[in-house]
Amino acid sequence: MLPLLLLLRAIGLDLLDPKAEVDEPNVGVALLFLPVLALSILAQLFVTALAIGQAGETVGALLGRLLPKVPQGFLIGFAQALPVSLGLQTMALAQPGLALVGAGVAGLGFYVFARLLLALPALIAEGEGIVAALQRSWQLTSGRSLGVIALLLGLLVSFFLMAVLLIAVAAPIAAIATLVLGNPASGWGAAQWVNGLMLALLQASLTILLALVAGQTYRVLAR
Repeated sequence: MLPLLLLLRAIGLDLLDPKAEVDEPNVGVALLFLPVLALSILAQLFVTALAIGQAGETVGALLGRLLPKVPQGFLIGFAQALPVSLGLQTMALAQPGLALVGAGVAGLGFYVFARLLLALPALIAEGEGIVAALQRSWQLTSGRSLGVIALLLGLLVSFFLMAVLLIAVAAPIAAIATLVLGNPASGWGAAQWVNGLMLALLQASLTILLALVAGQTYRVLAR
């Protein structure tokens, strides 16, 4: 959560005013993004390893073993998310025809994501390369894709409910913090920090939930 929160602050994104102008990213922000991404992938690998039952070593030893797999984890995540991302970006276009095509691509991308969900657990448990891990996930989910999709949909509904709850809690806290501490002349005030923390918590929660679901599903299907 903390690295993402610091990245949001470095970018200067005002979560309370989405229309506010954001400064062009500089070299420092770009360099900060890389360790934030790496830490997020390492956290996902760590939780996945625990979920598949590889908890028999110390935390330091497990992190040391997983650290070299961060680039592979990034490429697997890229392969999982790319079709969905392309579909959502196409849906965001103003043209109705392209938006319809984007919806179809996003739906297909969600199916691909479900079939490749178990690639990270396979990468950790079986020690093979990226392509082998993706193929292993596709093999394990063969004939079970509807069940995996239903599982992911349930996860998304649960995450949405959690997000609504966090927003409902964060809004009054942000308002009270603003009344007590006031708004600064420039930069983030207390309300922006509260909302930034909420966004970081949501992102971290989604990462952990996906890792747990993927790890436990792999543990069951790979028996």
